[in-house]
Amino acid sequence: EYQKSGDSAWTDCGGTEVTGLTNGTYYVRVKAAGTTLASDNQSVTINAYSSLPSETQPTATFTATGPDSGMLSGVDSGLKYSVDGGTWVDITGDNMSITNVTTTNGVQVKKPATDSNTKLDSDVQTITVTKATTPTGVTAVGCTSSSNNDGKLKNVTTAMEYQKSGAAGWTGCGGTEVINLTPGTYLVRVKATGTTLASDNQSVTINASGT
Repeated sequence: EYQKSGDSAWTDCGGTEVTGLTNGTYYVRVKAAGTTLASDNQSVTINAYSSLPSETQPTATFTATGPDSGMLSGVDSGLKYSVDGGTWVDITGDNMSITNVTTTNGVQVKKPATDSNTKLDSDVQTITVTKATTPTGVTAVGCTSSSNNDGKLKNVTTAMEYQKSGAAGWTGCGGTEVINLTPGTYLVRVKATGTTLASDNQSVTINASGT
């Protein structure tokens, strides 16, 4: 079903396309059915008619680096990007780190008209973004020696990474367990890859010896 931005109601899509629409921003989602909630929205824009040619549509690439962040490449300082479906931000170089990325809006890129008297803004390039599923099965094994340096994380995979709470960086999990850890709270997530954002964190605690 679809809805023009600002409307109060949703309209069913009757087939493979919807025709006869005016220019503006439209939201499209999969309808709710039974116990299944409606999906989040995809935002698309229908441009007004003009006899002027449009700028060339960008062909940017987005590579996820975190749960809401990533790198835009294949761009230049003449382009703009949006992560909320409407607010446009200047791109400042050939590559640009961006944040606040969501699966709802993805990443949009456009080239504004260099001269509004002779050209229109380009069509908007929309990059669909997904998010990895949060792990739930990771378990912690407490330290067993007075050195308190033999704790473990179990049931991890090579697709995951971990971080001790308060640490600055993430470390990849090399197999099904991580060994030689000190006591504390650890965060575990599925790594970002391609256009898939890193998952949210599972938190587990490694206890000190004797606790």
